[in-house]
Amino acid sequence: MNPFILWVISNNITTSEFILNLFLFLLFIMLCVTLWKLHRGNGRYKNFNLVFLLVNKDGYPDGAKVIEIGTWLLLSWGLIVYVTAKALPEWYLITYTGAFIARGGYGAYLRSKGEPAEQVGTTVKTEAVVTTKTTEVSTPTVAPKIIVDEPAK
Repeated sequence: MNPFILWVISNNITTSEFILNLFLFLLFIMLCVTLWKLHRGNGRYKNFNLVFLLVNKDGYPDGAKVIEIGTWLLLSWGLIVYVTAKALPEWYLITYTGAFIARGGYGAYLRSKGEPAEQVGTTVKTEAVVTTKTTEVSTPTVAPKIIVDEPAK
């Protein structure tokens, strides 16, 4: 017998749980395929790049983006676990929605202060402007006497 069917039977998974898990799996696969097609496409979304979810425009890993994607993945995984266990607490739902609403609000606040949208929450490389002040040193009017030791004969 198929190992998957044995696993389903041994874990006492009901038909509704199986259908829900199958639906979530197919939804995940569909999301992955859609993102991959957007990433590889040359048409309307040619500027979409999955790599930019983790790196800045210079190609270096961006801490804020990595933390945001990681937070979203962990909270989404926890949400799915709670929903399938039919034990979703209110505090988790508030945390799940509040984290991303707060992030969006913070980004809107920074944009309202005049910071460009692509720099919100990312590390920005800036170039420092260095100014130097040159001062003239006056030369003495009398040249200093140079003493040279003559070698002994």
